Amino acid sequence: MSLLDDLNAYAKLHFTHVFSAEVFGSYKPSPKVYLGAVERLGLRPGDCAMVAAHLDDLKAAKSHGLQTVYVERPGEESWAPEDVKKAKGEGWVDLWVDHSGNRGFVTVAEKFGAGAPSEAF
Repeated sequence: MSLLDDLNAYAKLHFTHVFSAEVFGSYKPSPKVYLGAVERLGLRPGDCAMVAAHLDDLKAAKSHGLQTVYVERPGEESWAPEDVKKAKGEGWVDLWVDHSGNRGFVTVAEKFGAGAPSEAF
């Protein structure tokens, strides 16, 4: 957890909440991880979204009621290309950000109506 806190502080990411599976004494895909974060935020699963570059993580999050945002990152996904294509077509990923013509997580923020801080760029 201290590594994530350091990353948040020194990279000036300005996250208000940082969670790790370590905090919940379990690992993904355990519901303790996903629902523990939701509970700590005082929200319902459907009011939260898991943002990830791994479809396994998102599939588990979706099974626990969270919304899902997939950000493609070349070389990150362990699924075979045909399985990725199938997942995209099935529609259980709520927002799919591909790697062509976007700026990754900045694009996610923009699609949710949040502007990126100008000093970050």
